[in-house]
Amino acid sequence: MFRDKQENLTEEDVMKATGFEMSFREGSKTRAQKDFMDLRQDVYDGETISIEPHIKLHAAKGIPAHQRLHFCYVQDHRIIVIGYLGDHLNSAASQYAK
Repeated sequence: MFRDKQENLTEEDVMKATGFEMSFREGSKTRAQKDFMDLRQDVYDGETISIEPHIKLHAAKGIPAHQRLHFCYVQDHRIIVIGYLGDHLNSAASQYAK
């Protein structure tokens, strides 16, 4: 999907094809805070990449409800790099969660 559609790929396309909810970007309040956005960076092949796009994994038997898979499509290499899989990363909204 990333190779074929590139910039025209939408969150709805991903949902239709995979059944997974995803976001290409964080909310504006999270994006405004450097410490939160630093969590959404990784290094691949010596280059800093954004792993801001993420798939939202919903609750299932034995899986917590707020799991996220953060990734980057590295166009030069035509691969997806998984930067993080685990609990929801800290964000502006998580400051208020119990």
